[in-house]
Amino acid sequence: QGYGQTEAGGLIACHKHFSSEPPKSNEHLNCGKVIEGVEIKTDGNRDLPSEIYIKSETAFTNEWYKTGDHGFLEHSDIFLSGRVKKVIAVKN
Repeated sequence: QGYGQTEAGGLIACHKHFSSEPPKSNEHLNCGKVIEGVEIKTDGNRDLPSEIYIKSETAFTNEWYKTGDHGFLEHSDIFLSGRVKKVIAVKN
């Protein structure tokens, strides 16, 4: 289990051990520890998640990338709580 975005250079965070137990609907999704070479910035916390920004050695080395995801950091683990806005791109 992990968290990543192609635009951000791939993997951002992951667990050392796989768990097949899905999170309860009222829980935030723990995506594991942020991997080496990736920086995470967010003003969020468990009670009030905010947008997650990343910077890595492979992408966005000089600026912060807005992921579009809401979440927070806790003990070096990244937790997701949802999207900033729900958008579906369709071809016209």
